[in-house]
Amino acid sequence: MKNLILSMAFLLVANLQVQAQDKPSFGYAAGDLFLAGSFTIHNEEVAGVDYSMSEIAPKFGFFVSDSWSVAFSFNLMSIDMPEKDMSSTSFGLAARNYFMQLGDKTNVYLEAGIDFVTGDPETSTTLGATFGINHHISDKITLDFTLAPLMKYVASDKDSSFDFQIGRVNNIWSAATLGIQFKL
Repeated sequence: MKNLILSMAFLLVANLQVQAQDKPSFGYAAGDLFLAGSFTIHNEEVAGVDYSMSEIAPKFGFFVSDSWSVAFSFNLMSIDMPEKDMSSTSFGLAARNYFMQLGDKTNVYLEAGIDFVTGDPETSTTLGATFGINHHISDKITLDFTLAPLMKYVASDKDSSFDFQIGRVNNIWSAATLGIQFKL
């Protein structure tokens, strides 16, 4: 009888331990909050002239459904050139739709947003759309690859421009950016 009670107690504890080790859930749900961002450093020589650019771009957002998120961004950019140094600040609002899953950990998304930029050389408003991929490296940490711009409309102090990129991006990896996203 003593062995039977001990065996049942062991099975109960073992069953509770197995249930506590469920697989982590990758992905998002309505109400999830996230903190994301990227940091860019670029140095280039063009026609014998060196210039460098640096940018820090934090983003905070929340999921309104399992596949839609809304985010607020703040970017600081600095460009150093021999003849002039420039800097700008931008504030943005974006909506992202995760429309396809590639396995358990990878999602493909489309993002559309608006940015208000102030600083050198001019003030502008940008409407844009991009696509990219998120890959979950844990249930809380995601790598964010923004692959290519699809379209961009820029209205500045002096003029405006519209650029439609579909079919014109020769190498999507040359326009890619890498960021990291933390689910809070």
